[in-house]
Amino acid sequence: MHGGLCAAPLFSKVASNSRLEPEEKGALMSEPVVARKSLFFTALAAVLALSGCSMFDQDDVKAPCPKVSILADAAKLVRFRPGPGRDVTDVETQAELTGYQGSCHYDKTKKMMNVSLAVGIDAARGPAAQGRAANLSYFVAIPTFWPDPKAKVVLPVAIAFPGNATTVHYTDNDVQISIPVPVVKDMAKYEIVLGLQLNEAELEYNRQHRGATIQ
Repeated sequence: MHGGLCAAPLFSKVASNSRLEPEEKGALMSEPVVARKSLFFTALAAVLALSGCSMFDQDDVKAPCPKVSILADAAKLVRFRPGPGRDVTDVETQAELTGYQGSCHYDKTKKMMNVSLAVGIDAARGPAAQGRAANLSYFVAIPTFWPDPKAKVVLPVAIAFPGNATTVHYTDNDVQISIPVPVVKDMAKYEIVLGLQLNEAELEYNRQHRGATIQ
């Protein structure tokens, strides 16, 4: 993709779908582990070095949940079979990132925002599909950490179409994200962005066909 999905120009259009609620209480995370369901975004050295965090000493201070958005250009996927064809008979798979739900809890001791998300994806099997499975990926990104590679994590998803089903809904439950937030008043800059992981051709197709249907 042009400069990667964390490049600044790609974040100019988002479809906001915020449904995060702060948790009054919650289990504090142990040492972070980078795994399928546990994402740890390490801040850049300059961010980690921030001081002036005395406001965290206030027991009655509650940090707001970070904003979560779906990147408009990466909300949908239309995957065609190899070749020049681009009509409905050439479609192998269609998918859409339909939304999410979640909660957050701020660990004032570790100065860490812990976010739990459940991400929903609708998928459709196209006329050109050869099997009854589709392999997709979606990403979770925090643009403020760009260009650190840990600003973006890509999660693979295996979609199965049982029986004669041509559409399915997939929910990726319990995606855990830990974000170091040294200064709680800066929470607004730690926006979480979701999107389907697309190749360059798929991304360009989305940009050229916003709001259009396949003919």
